[in-house]
Amino acid sequence: MTKERLCGWQSRLFPFGMSGGYKITTGRYRLDEYGPMRVVSGNKGKETVHYTAPPAAALDTEMNRFFSWFNESASACGGFSVKSAVAHLYFVSIHPFDDGNGRLARIPADMILSQRGGDHLFSMSTQLQKNRASYYGGLEKTQHGGLDITG
Repeated sequence: MTKERLCGWQSRLFPFGMSGGYKITTGRYRLDEYGPMRVVSGNKGKETVHYTAPPAAALDTEMNRFFSWFNESASACGGFSVKSAVAHLYFVSIHPFDDGNGRLARIPADMILSQRGGDHLFSMSTQLQKNRASYYGGLEKTQHGGLDITG
């Protein structure tokens, strides 16, 4: 996987450079023009900040580390299932784009699972949809708990 390939996927995800009526940067990593990237929920004035991503200035370094790790053998990382889960967490924690990070994080996770061969069928999107509340709770706990991913 490369930066160019990933940025291309993100451009195709948002071909008009808009997300929910807002203009976003596509085809390159996010900028911190309007302050730090935060994952937020709730109504205006009563928002809950679930996560603050690394600053934009760190994205090239962090994503290069991700690509180096991603391109290693799955056996060096505890097997396909473990590497897939870690890849997803690693990517969404870096949060390199203005939008679409969760959807894009499923691509490397599914790519890893597809490498194990056989007739194993698994869709990260389907599983996340089935266990959405549990997924977001675990993600938030992990990102605020020193990245202990044991659970």
